[in-house]
Amino acid sequence: MAGEITCLDCGGGLRPWGHARPRTLRDHGEPVEIQPRRSICRTCSERLGRYTTHVLLPTLALLRQADVVSVIGEALMATYQDGPSRREVAARAGVPLDTVRGWRRRFREGAEETRVRCLDCPRFDGDSISWE
Repeated sequence: MAGEITCLDCGGGLRPWGHARPRTLRDHGEPVEIQPRRSICRTCSERLGRYTTHVLLPTLALLRQADVVSVIGEALMATYQDGPSRREVAARAGVPLDTVRGWRRRFREGAEETRVRCLDCPRFDGDSISWE
């Protein structure tokens, strides 16, 4: 990890700096325990005169979300492709109905920005990753 990920504030390399607090996520209603890594940016730390750390979430977690990425994605796909009710989607995902409503609302609000960002994302074809 050291030097492979860069600081979003200054572009400097990040170094391992222990772990953040443990978190519990939901995966179809079942708890999933994670303890994200913490990293430090020495460039920002020196510039600001204090330790500047970042929490590195694993790919299954989203910032400020209690559910794993796959559950949120499945719920949004089911809502927009299959056409089941929000209540059915919530039951399948193991989350409250209000949670699904919130996901849908935030998805609609940020759909265009997400689409544009995804155009810059790598594509995985099963064997390799490409930047098409």
